[in-house]
Amino acid sequence: MKKSKLVLVSALALALCFLCFTTVTFSWFNRPQTQKGDSLGWDIDYEISVGSGVSMVTYESTDGGVNYNEDSPVTEFSNSAGIAPGERKWYRTDIINNGASAQSVSLYLSKLSLTPDAEGSFYLGVNAPLKTYKNYFDEGSFVTASEKAARSTMRVYFQPKSGSMSQPDNNWINRNYYVCYGVDSAPSNYLALSQTPTSGTYYADIPANATQLFFSVQDWKHSYQRTQTFTDLKSDGQSDVSSLVFYLDGTYDKTYDNAWAQKVKVTEGANVVNYYNSITLPAEESFDASLVAGTDYIGNSITYTSENNSIFTVDSASGTISAKTQGEAKLITEVKGTFNDTVRVETTVKVGKAVSKAVTADVPIVTNLRVDGLNEDGEPTVESIYWFIKNDSDSGTLIYNVEDIYLTL
Repeated sequence: MKKSKLVLVSALALALCFLCFTTVTFSWFNRPQTQKGDSLGWDIDYEISVGSGVSMVTYESTDGGVNYNEDSPVTEFSNSAGIAPGERKWYRTDIINNGASAQSVSLYLSKLSLTPDAEGSFYLGVNAPLKTYKNYFDEGSFVTASEKAARSTMRVYFQPKSGSMSQPDNNWINRNYYVCYGVDSAPSNYLALSQTPTSGTYYADIPANATQLFFSVQDWKHSYQRTQTFTDLKSDGQSDVSSLVFYLDGTYDKTYDNAWAQKVKVTEGANVVNYYNSITLPAEESFDASLVAGTDYIGNSITYTSENNSIFTVDSASGTISAKTQGEAKLITEVKGTFNDTVRVETTVKVGKAVSKAVTADVPIVTNLRVDGLNEDGEPTVESIYWFIKNDSDSGTLIYNVEDIYLTL
C-alpha cells in the first residue's frame, strides 16, 4: 500500500514538471492575451533625452504677438521700466534640435523676483504649443490700492456776536435754529443746527456743492424766510467754505433789510474735505492713510482708530496702517476743531493674503516638450513656444527681475 502511494505521488510530480516545460503559461485561471506584460519589455530603439545638440533663441513682439523681431534676439528679461495695468510683453522662444534623436525639454524663467515695492500682478501665459496660464501672486491676495475722494458734505458754523442772541427783545430766545441751503438755486432745504460743546456756537453739515444759504429761526421757517443769501460760498478767493464761520447779528427788523450774518475766515474749524474711502492691501503690508492738514482737513487735531486690531492696526497719530490678517474693517478718522466738535469719516480697509515679493523658485514656462531630431533632409527641427508676461491688475506698474531663461531635461 505504501509503495503504491509513492508511485502515485511520483507520477503526479512528473506530470506537473512536464506541463511547466511544454505550455506557454500555467495558471488556475485563463490569462487574457493583453496582459502578457509587454509594458515591462525593453525597446532598444527607445529615445532617451541627453540634451545633446539642443539650443534656443528668444524674440520679442511689439505688435501684440503678430510679428517678432528676429534681427534682435532678447538677452535681457528683467523689466525695470515696468508694464502698465492690463498690458503684456510678448515673446517667442525657438528650441532647435540639431541632434539625431528626439529630445524632451523644459523651459524656465530663472530666479523671477519682484521689487519690494512691486505693484501690479505678475501673470505668465503660454499660447502655443500648449495653453497654460498662471498668476504668480497668491490667489485671493490684494495688490495695494486706495481710493481718495471728496467728502460729500462740509460743515458751516454760526456764532452769535456777543449778546446778540440773548437780547429779550429780538425774539431769538429759546428758539431752535436752522440753516437753509441751495445747490445752484435759491435755498429751500432746511437743516436744524447742532450746538457745539463750546457754548453759543452752532453748526450744520450741508452738501459740499451748496452755493447759497441763509440762517433761520424757529417759527420763521415757513412764514418769514430771510432773503439774505450768500450767492457764492466759494468767493473771496477761498477754495471752499470749510474755513468760514458765520457771525450772527440778532437784531430783529421786520423789514428784513439788515445783514443778519457776516462771514469771516477761521483756520481751525473741524472739517474734512478729502479722505480715503477705500484701501486694499495684502497682509503684512503697511499703508500711509494720513490726511494732509490744510488740504484734506481743517482742525486742531486728527486721530486714527482701527475698528478691529486683529485685521489691521493703525498709528493713532501718523495714520500708518499695518495689515495683520485677511478680513475687512473700518478705519475711523476724527478731526476736532476750534469749537471742540468732531468730524468723523470712515474708510473701508480690506486685507488679503500675504504676497511674497520675491519668488525664489524658478518658474516654468513649458515642461516636457518633445522636439524631434533631424528630419529626412538632415535639417534641425524647430519647436516655437509663444508666451507672454502680463500685468494682471487694474492699477500699479509691474516691475520685475528675471536672471535668465534656460532649458532643462
